[in-house]
Amino acid sequence: MNFSDGISGLEWLAIIALVLAFIVLWRLILRALAHARHRQEEISAINSRRNDPAEYAFIVNPSKPGAQQITEHILAFCRAQGVPEPLIIETQLDKDGEACAQEAIARGAQVIVAVGGDGTVRTVAAGVEGTNHPLAVIPIGTANLFARNLGIPLKLDDALRVALSHGSRRVDMGCMTLPDSHRAKDRRGHGFLLISGIGFDATMMATTDPRLKGRMGWLAYGVAGMKHLFDRKQIGTIAITDRDGDIHTFRDVQFRTFLVGNCGAMWATAVLSRW
Repeated sequence: MNFSDGISGLEWLAIIALVLAFIVLWRLILRALAHARHRQEEISAINSRRNDPAEYAFIVNPSKPGAQQITEHILAFCRAQGVPEPLIIETQLDKDGEACAQEAIARGAQVIVAVGGDGTVRTVAAGVEGTNHPLAVIPIGTANLFARNLGIPLKLDDALRVALSHGSRRVDMGCMTLPDSHRAKDRRGHGFLLISGIGFDATMMATTDPRLKGRMGWLAYGVAGMKHLFDRKQIGTIAITDRDGDIHTFRDVQFRTFLVGNCGAMWATAVLSRW
């Protein structure tokens, strides 16, 4: 059956289905934007109730499952412990943990607390590095390798007790620089706490599907790695600066992956803890 304009009934159904799908998608986007705006208003209200600079600033990755409930629990825990209401700053697509940490310090916070996974901890540490402000960690990520290496509890309340304990220890932070980078931030260096690498490892991390990671945890990295097992080898010059400032250069190095580690326990810790 054809309509007068030449469009068949099946084509009309397809058009109607597309329009309905667009309407549903648009409403979901508006709902997500409204939720994000409401969330920012809540955080602004919390932060505006304080007259003096906060002692603690919690940098929260809102993309982590249950992040909102965790934030509410943190506020309740601080009240129960008699800790003045902390500053809450959420990371955003255009404002990473480093920028959030710098903002917190500029607003007078004395202790910066990263609430997220290893990626969030790394970027927050980059903002704290060199400032003499202590960094605490509330691990809510997939592997939480940095927290495991330092013995930070994975249970929320236990981690909060450590964060509010005023104890501290010094931790080295590495820095990797790619000389062919065109971005000023990269030319300054890529700070890391756990491990940094180029080649297969970097490709695997960059191509891991975040949705799959949310469902499968660390196994999602293996799925991404399988796709790049037979990628071509890399050839390059690698320069390593030691503690004394001496530079050790290795030219025409052929490798599939090159890693520099800054901690003792890596993947075995995460894997064994899951079994």
